[in-house]
Amino acid sequence: SPAYSAVYQLIESWLCGPHDHQATTGTPIYASHRQASPALLQGIINEDQRHYRRAQAETQALLRWAKTFAEALITDDTAEGED
Repeated sequence: SPAYSAVYQLIESWLCGPHDHQATTGTPIYASHRQASPALLQGIINEDQRHYRRAQAETQALLRWAKTFAEALITDDTAEGED
């Protein structure tokens, strides 16, 4: 589905790069697999457990941020009609 694809692309972009925040956040964990297809899956299966655990922690933090961002964009249509 488009929603799952969007989430996958967000995670792959963050973990494999390049992305606009790389100067601040550092080199993505799976940057060496950027040219592979699919880059994220290649990174997961070809790196060691230490990389995987870092990627897992970063993914959880990224998805918490995305959830907070998405919740901020949700509007309650019923509140608008109660004025």
